[in-house]
Amino acid sequence: MNNPYAPPTAHDAAPVVDERDRADLFIDSLPPPILKGAALAWFVMGLAVAFFLLHIVTDLVLTAVVIGVAIVHGLLALACFGVAAGLLRGKKSLAWLGFVLAPVLFIASGFALYTGALAGLMAMALVLLAPALTAAAWSSIGKVGRARELLAAG
Repeated sequence: MNNPYAPPTAHDAAPVVDERDRADLFIDSLPPPILKGAALAWFVMGLAVAFFLLHIVTDLVLTAVVIGVAIVHGLLALACFGVAAGLLRGKKSLAWLGFVLAPVLFIASGFALYTGALAGLMAMALVLLAPALTAAAWSSIGKVGRARELLAAG
């Protein structure tokens, strides 16, 4: 058993984690319900934007501008899925990406509503809900991320 009050030595560079601590870290690495809700909101937002992409491709005349808008919608959908996955893994950088994407997603949802997709209203509500849930789960994101890093290290 290591003395926790002894000065560190060269071989003590990595934190010592016994089995009881590993179990606690595993429990801490599981996302709480608020974080799961935020990830679900981002995932559903990605699905909505993917359906907007389908709406654009099937209903509008494909000009260069429309193809560009479709590509942007596809990238936004992938980014929403990435934010959802990153939240569940405790990555604050992807949570920040979600905050940056929110205004762009609001504009894309408005464009979808303008082109006739009534799901744009639902997406506008999700754009307001997803960052709010992400902000409410901010401390949980850090806790999950730190626990996953410690589990990977030890």
